[in-house]
Amino acid sequence: MTTALAALPRTAALAVLAWAALTLVERLSGPTVGANIGAGLAAMLAVAVAALVWGTVDGLRARAAGPVLARWGVVAVLAVPVFTAAGQLGAPTAFDWGLWATETVFGGWFWAVLVAVPALTGAAAGSALSGRRTPTTPTTPRHRPA
Repeated sequence: MTTALAALPRTAALAVLAWAALTLVERLSGPTVGANIGAGLAAMLAVAVAALVWGTVDGLRARAAGPVLARWGVVAVLAVPVFTAAGQLGAPTAFDWGLWATETVFGGWFWAVLVAVPALTGAAAGSALSGRRTPTTPTTPRHRPA
């Protein structure tokens, strides 16, 4: 239960960051005709970098890697419906549940991978770099030399 609760603010923060990057690039680039590819790429880059950094910090601070990896796995799963819904925010038409369901089923894996790969890589690296001892590693020698 704590893994799911810890995943909620991470998912929300990544969604807000993606929206902010998308909005910023759209406003800076001025009026465009059609899709603004640069804004979408900026949002994806912001999500990937934030997940990598946050995953690394989580890995460095955690006592064990397992809960951190599970937490970011849940974030990746939660990111799918949240990010596909966020894609329709600000659209000139009303929210289309059919489009959301289609994007969630067929395109949601992209957002899950975009969050999971950098976050899990960062969490694993952070756990490895933290230098903590595993429970199987003795902290003091068992036999003292005579």
